[in-house]
Amino acid sequence: MSAMATLRQGIRAELATDLGIQMVDGMLNAPAGIARRDLGCVWVPGFGEKDDDVDTQMIDVRIRIYQQKIEQRNPEDPVDPTKLEDFAEAVELALRDKQAGQFGVWFFRVRATEIDLESQGVEMSVIAMRANPFPTGG
Repeated sequence: MSAMATLRQGIRAELATDLGIQMVDGMLNAPAGIARRDLGCVWVPGFGEKDDDVDTQMIDVRIRIYQQKIEQRNPEDPVDPTKLEDFAEAVELALRDKQAGQFGVWFFRVRATEIDLESQGVEMSVIAMRANPFPTGG
C-alpha cells in the first residue's frame, strides 16, 4: 500500500472512530450539503519534496466533512457559524493525539480550515512529512 493510502486511511479511520460519522475515501462534492446524515471524505491531491529540504517529502491531505443540513430556515436569518466552528475544533482534537509518528509519516498537522456555512461543511488542509523516497545521493 502506498504511503499516501496509509496516511489517508489512517486519518479516515481516526475521524470515523472519534467523531462517530461515516468517512469515505475520495472527494465528495455536495455544494448543497447532505440531507440525511453527517458524511466526510479524505483524499490526497498531491505530494512533493519540501522546498528547503529535498530529503523530506510533503504529502497534502484534504478532509471535507458535511454536517446534516437543516433545510427549514428563514432565508433572511443569518446562519449561525457556532456549530461548525465547534465541529472544526472537534476534528482538530480528534487528530491531535495521532499527529506524530502515525500512519507511515513522521508527523502531520492541520494547516488551514475553511468553514462553508452554505453547505454546512468544513474542509481542512493537512500537511504530512516523511523521508523522501528519492533522497539526494541516492
